[in-house]
Amino acid sequence: MVNETSARENNRGRLFLLVLASLTALGPLSTDAYLPALPIVADSFDVTIHKVELSISLFLIGFAVGQLFGGPLSDHFGRRICIINGLFLYIIATIFIAFSEDIEGLWFFRAFQGVVAGITAVNVPAIVRDIYSLNKGAQILSKVSMIMMVTPIISPSIGLVITEFFGWRSIFIALFCYALLIIFFVVFFFSETKDNNTNINKIGFAYRYLLIIRSRKAVVNIFSIGCMYGSLFSYITASPWLYIEYFNLNQKLYPFFFAANVFSLIAFNWINIHFLNRHDLGKILILSKFSQFFMSLLLLIFTISLTEINVYFLSFMIMTVLCWHGMLVANSMARITNIFPKNSASATALAGFFGFTFGAICSALVGFFANGSLIPMVTIMFTCSLLCISVSVVFDRESMRNII
Repeated sequence: MVNETSARENNRGRLFLLVLASLTALGPLSTDAYLPALPIVADSFDVTIHKVELSISLFLIGFAVGQLFGGPLSDHFGRRICIINGLFLYIIATIFIAFSEDIEGLWFFRAFQGVVAGITAVNVPAIVRDIYSLNKGAQILSKVSMIMMVTPIISPSIGLVITEFFGWRSIFIALFCYALLIIFFVVFFFSETKDNNTNINKIGFAYRYLLIIRSRKAVVNIFSIGCMYGSLFSYITASPWLYIEYFNLNQKLYPFFFAANVFSLIAFNWINIHFLNRHDLGKILILSKFSQFFMSLLLLIFTISLTEINVYFLSFMIMTVLCWHGMLVANSMARITNIFPKNSASATALAGFFGFTFGAICSALVGFFANGSLIPMVTIMFTCSLLCISVSVVFDRESMRNII
């Protein structure tokens, strides 16, 4: 942990928190602001909308892979230099996207944009670990998540307005300006937080990851994060069909139902911040996992047993399952980085990569097993919570002892 008092003082406060949230929001903003423009982009390149949708998948794949490279680079060279270089490359990729002349160019630079966005964003939990203790770090990550979660609520509307008045390419000009603004604050107001330990710096990429997967406690928390993303991505994938087709709601109502779940995540991040002042992080984690499992079991029982289910009741039940994501991800990530203080970015990268990968698999399974009923989505959400609590009960006995 860095000993310089000046670095600690520079990297505290609201501005610091806002910069961390802005870095974390880089990925969601790069996808969500772009969603309303998909049909227009398809018309612009004279291709089907499904070919344009592929650019989102390529970005997400790139984002996951970028974290794997970004983690060891951050642990070796430092957080600040990786953020600045990552944002610089993000700006270059964004410019090329804005002036793409064909769909193949869009695909290539969206994938590259995802890689460098992943390299940049992976530094955030590592920076928090460099500066704060375990419980305080979890509180900071919850605060960052609360700010970042505003992104999926407002970014589609921002993207829609920009597209309406200036065209779809202007969305990427706006992202260019966003990244440029973050670089300004990082360059002038951000100090390096990583301890310059030469012995640690000599460790190779592969060995860093080998150290992490050898730790049972780290693997349990990484797996927990994957399960949380699996449950969340399952809902996100099915939600347009759920509200617009299954319940036959007006398309204009869909954002409100979707936003309700986002607000529940924000609320539970806020609750988590206050719980960490009074309770042990391990106890909060295991009780949250049990709570999510119980609510997902109820959701599955109601879905199977009720012949007709009210849209508001179902939305509330889904909310009671997904809201625990607000506690579990921040606390699990804080725990992982605390286990590996000298390789915290690599640990974050592995957790992020597994989370996105497992989430993508669950998302694909929802589509694969789609049969016109709610059961595939609800079953996969329940399975994720079951796997999460089962692995914790079997392999995380320390946390289990905290609640006995």
